Amino acid sequence: MTTMLKKEIVISADDLTGKAFAGIEKRIDALSKASKRLSGGIGGKLDLFGYNENRTRTTDMISRMSTISRSAEKASSSLSGLGKSLSGLGTVIAPFIALKVKDFAGDVIHTFREFDKERRYARAVMGISDNEQKPLVDQAIHGGATSKYNDIQWLEAQRALAGRGLNTQQILALTKVAANLGQAMDLSLPEASTVLEGGMFGFGKNTSTYEEAVANAQRTADLQVKASKAFGMTPDDIREGYKFAAAPFHLGGLSEETMLAFMGLGKKANMGGDEMGTAGRAVIANLLKPTSGARTAMMASGIDYSKYQNQGSRPMDANNFAKTIAATYGVELSKEAKASLQGVFNDKAVVADAAKFMPAVMNVLGDVLSGDDAKSKKSIAGEARHYRDASMGGVDTNRLFT
Repeated sequence: MTTMLKKEIVISADDLTGKAFAGIEKRIDALSKASKRLSGGIGGKLDLFGYNENRTRTTDMISRMSTISRSAEKASSSLSGLGKSLSGLGTVIAPFIALKVKDFAGDVIHTFREFDKERRYARAVMGISDNEQKPLVDQAIHGGATSKYNDIQWLEAQRALAGRGLNTQQILALTKVAANLGQAMDLSLPEASTVLEGGMFGFGKNTSTYEEAVANAQRTADLQVKASKAFGMTPDDIREGYKFAAAPFHLGGLSEETMLAFMGLGKKANMGGDEMGTAGRAVIANLLKPTSGARTAMMASGIDYSKYQNQGSRPMDANNFAKTIAATYGVELSKEAKASLQGVFNDKAVVADAAKFMPAVMNVLGDVLSGDDAKSKKSIAGEARHYRDASMGGVDTNRLFT
């Protein structure tokens, strides 16, 4: 590059000197003619026909050539220094770049290893082939590119759900919704799937098809996010509350919304999810089968428990009841007594109202029992009440609870 610059300077100088010397040559010709005129006695002024002007222009040209030469030397020196600097910089950067490339390659290999290990683990848990696992792997790769979770976290969440005995379509559906729940509540994907599955399995949600699973899982996720915002419940509160209370509330006929509202009220009183879940389980147990003390407390509050009981589809059987009495109290009821009791058991209006049922049973027993058997009358009547309660189709816990 320096050689080219020097050549350009020389060429430029040649151009300048060539033009200048051509002018000088013309002036010399003019000077020769003037000398002849002087020799011939022709008078004139001795200004040498512009000689002084030509000398000045020549001096200026030489000065400009010197300036160009000095600039060229400076440019050459700068280029030489730059070349040395770049050479030194390359010596420093090259090892650094090589180290970074090595680290990056190592990270890629490690990530691939972790991904492949998790994929194989999930396949072993589910007992499926590579082709059957392909939709799950595709979901993990797509999710890793479109959500805040990487593909390995997607595989971990899928494996956790697979451990619950779900099939591929159910896993795809619940993992998809869990990703939305996790991003809304700032949870890792495996944690979000655990919170979601508590509601799905605790309340026996329908997951028979992909569409049903997505719809029901999305409903549970929406309720959990809403409860978190409305009551200030943490993910731990929600997870622990579902763990202890979801199944009892579901079996007791209470809704998921009722359970979350119950837990939310406890959170307002600074009670955590595990405490409210345990309390909710105890409440449901007492609603379904209250003790005599609980019945008395309800009565004192103006609550007639029998009005919240639903009659079962199967009628009470006097013959079965008589066998229980014989085994427990050693009293054998006669055919007439069994027939009379069956008449009471078949009267739905009487069975529905405990205040009518117990006197009717006592009347029957009073007519058929005598002597030592009459001493067991109250006990047998109490057993009839327990039989009635056990034969009921359930309790309208939603009305009773609220």
